[in-house]
Amino acid sequence: MEKRGISFGRMVGIYVISIMCLIGITVLITLISVTAWMNSDSYVEPGEIEREVETWVAQTKASGEFDMSSFPEDAGCIMTDEEGNEVYTALDGSDEKKFRNFIKQCESYPESKVLQGQDVYLKLTIDGISAHIHYNMGVGNEYLILMGVILLLILEVAVPTVILIHVVKKAVGKAEEHAEKLKSHDLSGEGFRTGIREMDEIALAMDDLKKSLSESLESKWKDEQKTKAEMAQIAHDLKTPLTIIRGNADLLLESTDNEDDRESLQSIIENAEKITRSILEILEKQ
Repeated sequence: MEKRGISFGRMVGIYVISIMCLIGITVLITLISVTAWMNSDSYVEPGEIEREVETWVAQTKASGEFDMSSFPEDAGCIMTDEEGNEVYTALDGSDEKKFRNFIKQCESYPESKVLQGQDVYLKLTIDGISAHIHYNMGVGNEYLILMGVILLLILEVAVPTVILIHVVKKAVGKAEEHAEKLKSHDLSGEGFRTGIREMDEIALAMDDLKKSLSESLESKWKDEQKTKAEMAQIAHDLKTPLTIIRGNADLLLESTDNEDDRESLQSIIENAEKITRSILEILEKQ
């Protein structure tokens, strides 16, 4: 098997470069999109809202009356009389519960200003009527945009990582499968390729091992066949003379009455039978 494929180090390098390129593209697109959004008519600068509210408060103090027609659209306002009854309500979509908690906390104060994170709460009192104002200094949907960018960055790291793990796991799986076949002396099938240079070098070594094992098994089988053939030949060569010896001993046993001779001949016959049985057992095992 020819050595080829991409090295694992180069694969990791491509993986790192791919992630860096994806992150770079994402950051560039995000910057372009944010810049275009900030230059559009839908973008309202946080400081602009504060200036509009401060201008409205200054005009209200100067005129001595509330002119809600000029109240900033991006701010909220709840007006109450001296008894705490609401006489005007215009919410800005923010947390209404926090807004009303502020109203309860500053009931005894004629004017107040509270900053809670990016939320600003104001109280302005004129002729017993109190205007509670809320506006936010943050950029609209900034957390949603930030979470979207973070999620996209996580995906850009996770997807190439999953692909890399899948490729490596698949290559290792092929090597393990091939190794199990060799372990069980299964020499069928062809070698494997993974496309990873280091793994393919392992495949080459395993193919050499398989070839060596095949040659060893074949040589062992030939030796066994040769041994069996030699043993069969030896057994055959012994069987013929033993048959002759047994036959002659039987003839002599029948023709003699001498007890010593009969005893000797009987011993020859019994031992010849033992050797014959042993030879037959050897021949049956071949």
